[in-house]
Amino acid sequence: MITTITEISGVYVLKLQIPRATNEHTADFLNGLMELIRQNASAKIVIDFSDVEFADSSFIAGLVTARKQLSGTEGFVKLACLNKNIRSLLKMLRLDGVFQIYSSVNRAVYHFITNNRTVNNKIIITLPGEMKYIHFISDSARALVQHHYDHPNPQEMEKVIHEIQVLIYELFSNCVKHSRSNIVKFLFELHPFHFYVKTITTGNGFYIKPVDRDTLSREKEVLIPPPYSPDIIGSSHIVYQDNVNEVVCHVESPYSVSLSRRTNPQRDQGEFEVPEHYGLLLITELSSEASWQRNENEDVFAIRKDIMS
Repeated sequence: MITTITEISGVYVLKLQIPRATNEHTADFLNGLMELIRQNASAKIVIDFSDVEFADSSFIAGLVTARKQLSGTEGFVKLACLNKNIRSLLKMLRLDGVFQIYSSVNRAVYHFITNNRTVNNKIIITLPGEMKYIHFISDSARALVQHHYDHPNPQEMEKVIHEIQVLIYELFSNCVKHSRSNIVKFLFELHPFHFYVKTITTGNGFYIKPVDRDTLSREKEVLIPPPYSPDIIGSSHIVYQDNVNEVVCHVESPYSVSLSRRTNPQRDQGEFEVPEHYGLLLITELSSEASWQRNENEDVFAIRKDIMS
């Protein structure tokens, strides 16, 4: 087995697990690649060369064969993580213009997604609900924002992008930890001055856990699950509190809430420590809007990030 195959949002990533991609491996590699193409004639494929130190012309010829096999379909082969020697070989063979070459697997997959799944500035990325994909979704969001927005202040744009990445980390982490979903969907919406992110999962919904002093003084922990009862619709609850900040959850309907941050009016009256809800502070501090709602059987947590005021 000279490759491992991972599927990310409909894109097949083939990671070569050999240091030298030479004639002795060409037949095995090509057989596996052609079998994948036979199963899916419109397959979108990224070949990861990050562990390959050397490749010869016969192996490259196998890539050309696969490229021709996908010609005329919606499928395509992209190459990622080639070292300078392999890049030089492609250039000598005049193939550097035939293959699209990327510095990372994430960038290659991202370009497949944006080229083939963008509709009205909306992009959907579906990932397994596993923490190992957290860097991929964060890097994809960064590349997407860099590609779409032209901010007049590069330093300010870099700050915005960093905050978006922190938000994505927190959103994905919450999905994995608190949802029973096997998959997590991210919906990115690009507007002229705003960037919207929605995470879509299946789970038990947003449980409101008030942490104001009156609630904490009770003997039993208060936990409010959806659907929220009619008597609390329209009410607000403090779900995070420290010496400086409060995060307030406002109940909009039986299956929706909005979240916002404000200054703690009791900040000079002792210590407030609720570290398990620190993620809510990050989300409300870095986003312009944050909300949760249930749509049929799906939980949707949405944020809006202002790119330019």
